[in-house]
Amino acid sequence: MNRTPVLVAYNDPGRDCTQYSSGGAASSAAYRSGTGPISG
Repeated sequence: MNRTPVLVAYNDPGRDCTQYSSGGAASSAAYRSGTGPISG
């Protein structure tokens, strides 16, 4: 069986429109600096 690993970066700015899962990166720049090492 072939499987493809999936990685989800859940630190996006303004996630969940400030509802129950609010939080995430403080800005788009902070998000990019955090996901850059993941995405290469």
